[in-house]
Amino acid sequence: MSKLHQFEHKDMLFSKDGQLDELIALDRYTIPSYDGYEIGDTVVAIVDKQMGTKKVGTIEQKINDNEFVIKDRFDEKHTVTKELLQKPLETEPHQLWNRWAKGAASVEKTEKLKRKWENEFRWLFDGYRYSLGGRIQLMLGQEFHTGKRADLTAYNCFVVRSPRYKEEAVEQFLDVVDVAFYEASIMRRGGGVGLNISHIKTVEGSKSSKSSFKFLLEEGHKDSQELQDRIQLGKFDDVEVYTDRVEWENAVNVDNSYVFAAGDSVDELFDGLKDTVKYSYDRNIVGIDFTGLRHRNAIVKGVNGRSSGSVSWMELFVLIARLLQQDTIDNVEFAEIFSDIVHLIIQGGSRRGALMLICEDDNPNVYKFMERKKQMGYLSGANISVGISDTFMQRVKRAKENLKVMIMPNEEDQKALNLWNVLIESAWSSAEPGIVWMERYNKESNSWYFHEIVATNPCGEQGLPEFGVCNLGHFVLSRFYDQENNDVLWNELERAVRVAVRLQDNIIDYTQYFLDENKQVQLSERRVGIGSLGLGTLMIQLGLRYGSDKGNEFVDKLYKFIAKTAYEASMDYAEEKGTFPEFDYDKFIQSGFMKKLLAEFPQLQEKLKSQGIRNVTLLTQAPTGSTGTYIDNIPEFRKKFGGTTTGIEPYFSWEYYRAGRLGINKQTVDLAKEYMEQHGITEVKDLPEHFVTAMDLQPSDHVKVQAAVQKWTDSSISKTANCPRDYTIEQTDELYMLSYDLGLKGMTIYRDGSREAQVLATNEEDAKLESHIEAEKLKKLKEETVLSPDVKNVESQIDNVKPLIQKRPKRLYGFTDKVGFSYGDKFGRAYVTINLKDGEPWEVFISTKEKDVSSLAKALGLMTTKLLRLGGASDNLQQAIDTLTYDQTMGTLPYSIANILKQIQKEKFELEVKTATTEGKKFELAECPNCGEKAYDKGNCICHACGVSKCN
Repeated sequence: MSKLHQFEHKDMLFSKDGQLDELIALDRYTIPSYDGYEIGDTVVAIVDKQMGTKKVGTIEQKINDNEFVIKDRFDEKHTVTKELLQKPLETEPHQLWNRWAKGAASVEKTEKLKRKWENEFRWLFDGYRYSLGGRIQLMLGQEFHTGKRADLTAYNCFVVRSPRYKEEAVEQFLDVVDVAFYEASIMRRGGGVGLNISHIKTVEGSKSSKSSFKFLLEEGHKDSQELQDRIQLGKFDDVEVYTDRVEWENAVNVDNSYVFAAGDSVDELFDGLKDTVKYSYDRNIVGIDFTGLRHRNAIVKGVNGRSSGSVSWMELFVLIARLLQQDTIDNVEFAEIFSDIVHLIIQGGSRRGALMLICEDDNPNVYKFMERKKQMGYLSGANISVGISDTFMQRVKRAKENLKVMIMPNEEDQKALNLWNVLIESAWSSAEPGIVWMERYNKESNSWYFHEIVATNPCGEQGLPEFGVCNLGHFVLSRFYDQENNDVLWNELERAVRVAVRLQDNIIDYTQYFLDENKQVQLSERRVGIGSLGLGTLMIQLGLRYGSDKGNEFVDKLYKFIAKTAYEASMDYAEEKGTFPEFDYDKFIQSGFMKKLLAEFPQLQEKLKSQGIRNVTLLTQAPTGSTGTYIDNIPEFRKKFGGTTTGIEPYFSWEYYRAGRLGINKQTVDLAKEYMEQHGITEVKDLPEHFVTAMDLQPSDHVKVQAAVQKWTDSSISKTANCPRDYTIEQTDELYMLSYDLGLKGMTIYRDGSREAQVLATNEEDAKLESHIEAEKLKKLKEETVLSPDVKNVESQIDNVKPLIQKRPKRLYGFTDKVGFSYGDKFGRAYVTINLKDGEPWEVFISTKEKDVSSLAKALGLMTTKLLRLGGASDNLQQAIDTLTYDQTMGTLPYSIANILKQIQKEKFELEVKTATTEGKKFELAECPNCGEKAYDKGNCICHACGVSKCN
């Protein structure tokens, strides 16, 4: 019997100085234990319950059986309770590689085959040639360490069934809850979920009121303080909350009440949700006792997780109650239920699930869908995309061409163009929604003839049918750099691809299936998603500029090689193990992808016909954010292989901050730093041109790289086109059109600063999640001083309040934006000048050449100015935004003005106005021919005092 492969990179250890490699790996991907803590143990501890911040440390002192003092990697000490600790049973990479290889080989039929493939898998994992998807890293082979299989799934990507159209209101609501239960069942064990909400009917609410819902969480519960905090944030305004059992029992002791205790399991809680819906439609008062639910961070051993706590589940019931109280409930409002589920499930002790919601372009609520995510707190657990058809795109293109030659588009084309313009403006202003070209996806799909692709997973790289699943893995491309020849180790990469296909296919048979529907679909098609990370690093090593023509020639060569090798391997394994059950040669070769592959490699056609193929799809490009980040931060990996970028992205910056549920961490790129030291470079601007970051690139460069990879990827790609802060709506439009013309299946942009929550940022204060923002808001609320009822104190505070109505200063300065807007069935342009005072908007001037609305535009500017200066609210800016958006659809002129004001609200502008410089030369503002103020900026053709512009 052959000797097992001995790891060549056993010395590749996790850092012990607080870097992200050890923290991410030990928190998320090693086997956790929640007992047997002793002095000297390495542990992961929650050190900030509000923010969820975790640290790796060592137990220094055991105060008692429930309290411990740990010293983290920064030598800071923390006193934590037992339930806020977890002890990893693996602490170094080679222990993970060993477990994964054993687990993946365990499904082979004979001992000889098990030995052979365990060796191959050990070689593949050695030194991270290959990185498994995160769910697989956690669950694969646990039985070889603990004696028991993990009650988890290996799948990263899921799509559940779409809610069905139901005539009766209660039946529609219950069907949505049923789909939400599928979502929760998946997320409790692993994986992100996608679903299509396009077919939910708008229905009436139950005509209930706030007093119809009476919730109890007794004062002694461990989550009592959290409940009070959430009440303070307004999260329980739609129900009556009791903390005293006697008072609650008196309140619910009436004839028309339905009273029950919420059960402490996902199944029981969803039964409670259904009961709440059914009995509310029967016009009953619903009383629910939540006291029996386990508290936040309590260990849930069955799924290696922690409870999100009673208050989180109560909030889901509050959402149900709020929807029931509405006159009507549409698909966008029902989608809040799916979004809320994401916040309830904490997988593997650390990870929350993720969600993608898709609404199709012909849905009547698609405008509302796009607008919803712009409001903080709405659909906060979901990524959103609009499903776009080819017919829709042809209408948009035709409308654009007609307008160029002054021909009015027909009604359907104009309608499509209006929606397109709103979508583009929304993506520009808030990075959502994304686009999924659903019709194109299905034409390209190898499963086109038996399974329709209805949605994608949360990051968009995997389009799936209802109840479809996919497991993921990724080549770490910097491991295949041939330094001696400045090339790729092609033979080694070929071996790795063949081994990876076997590995991912084995996982289909290894993993458990918790939903029969998932099992039936997956065993009929055996879908896997093999991709890469480190493309940005490899291109720097090869001296190729990311996004350049020469760089894209290499990208085409690389991913074509991977595709051909993967498909050959799957055909060989089909000869040995059998094809996927739904394989039909004549239909399979008609997919858009197979036509491209067989045209390039006609020699594969005979092999496919005679042997079939093991897997319906093989290739995808995932974001690999967490796995890529932890591998990149392993010191020995950086030293030997240069580190790695995530997914197919370039480096975000040479130095940046990453926000996550583990905290905010600084990241640096050693590859650039070492090059600068070796070549005596002191400024990053002096690096060679192939050292390029995401923000150095033209957005079109991002798209061209994505298109080059997409050509040889049978599924899809998770990638973001980064855009600078001053990128315009018109440029965004052009970028999306380019994406479609180059053959992408989906598209997402991120314009710098367009969202308050930002995972990656060059400044530490800008890196934050929405949960961080909410935690900061709560902290601020707690710190605010409550006005004393003492009259003298009240009077002294009133004296310090600024008057709401203030005079206009003699001189103001600001800026002018060009915006597009729709009116009726037309589309126009306007120049919007906003002058500021102390960083706040003070007056608005609107000028447009559209004669039909020019007078209204001027009036709208005057009205907005009045609201900003003379409004009677404590926050006139918010009052103006609310007024402008009230009863308006996205894309109208009032809505466009509101978006600019929202941007100012986020960014708090400060303008240098007395002088400005260009290329070291100072220039003065000239006297305005209109108002006489010395405020006319000739360079930009605008008066910063009155807003007049000759360019208008």
